[in-house]
Amino acid sequence: QRKNSKNKGSCQIDFLILHAIELQNTRFDYYFIKENCSYHLLSLIEAAVVDVDLTDAFDAWTLPIEVIKLLHQNGLLASRYFYPSLQSKIGQQVNTLDETELKFSYDLLGSRLSVEDKRFTRLPSELQARILDLVADVLHYKRLSTDFNANAITEQEQAILLSRSRIPVTTAVQSVVTPEDFPENSHDSSSLSFAAGRVYKQNSYDLSWRAGYHEFLDASAGHSRLASIRGFSASLRYVEPSEHWLLQSLTLLDIHALHPRESFFNKPSWRAGVNWERVKNDLARDRGRTRLHAGFGSSYAYLQERVIFFGFADVALDYAGYLQQAYSLRPGLSF
Repeated sequence: QRKNSKNKGSCQIDFLILHAIELQNTRFDYYFIKENCSYHLLSLIEAAVVDVDLTDAFDAWTLPIEVIKLLHQNGLLASRYFYPSLQSKIGQQVNTLDETELKFSYDLLGSRLSVEDKRFTRLPSELQARILDLVADVLHYKRLSTDFNANAITEQEQAILLSRSRIPVTTAVQSVVTPEDFPENSHDSSSLSFAAGRVYKQNSYDLSWRAGYHEFLDASAGHSRLASIRGFSASLRYVEPSEHWLLQSLTLLDIHALHPRESFFNKPSWRAGVNWERVKNDLARDRGRTRLHAGFGSSYAYLQERVIFFGFADVALDYAGYLQQAYSLRPGLSF
């Protein structure tokens, strides 16, 4: 039975590869929300595994993380592999060096120190190799961050690699800690919530729905603690003794991306969004303002990213048609 199952799986993989080769000159329409890359991968798998319907599970939108969970639920994930990013590898390398050794790395990157400088050549060969490995990886990362298709290395990167090749030392590969939680263990992307309270000395009830994806207050398993993406969410409110539920807010998109400043990475944190919100105390009329906002700033992480401090310089463009001056531009700071 195990042998037959193994042979069946091997045949399915072969068929999937052959079908992918057949499609290499085929053109597909691409729709970011629904028929995206993950959706077309499902259609490819369906051709090989004929007894499952995968694409039918997604009606309005297709999220890659939900695709992974669907494959897991159907027993189509035999095993998983963790491929750490180059940034994660650099972070692990940094942890193996002390402050003095990191100073050599900073100086080499900033061209304040030459690889032929006696201060550097006096270091043990193994330490020289580790420092050069780190500097080469950082230069590689920065080159790809600037232009992902950049194949030609810079003169500085070439000089570092040439110096490293002259050191007859093989450095141990620094293993990056595998995450405890994987995408298939994450929470559902959509959510429905209910809340009750008092508004303007009256009982009120809120019903909120979110299409996707993840917010800071959600369980972080399978997600980054440093990002929040809320796509299409709506909130209805009922205030006694009203006879109707009223639309309280409507969010098309709201994104927060926190990039804590680290030894070699100083990417700005940012956020942006567009939403409509009812005017305060306006329970009788459908008056509200539409806001398009964006902000840039910095963030700092402590206690293994469990504590984050951040600050943003924000700007918001508001539109309220019921006002004489319908448009307004609002700058501000937030922490």
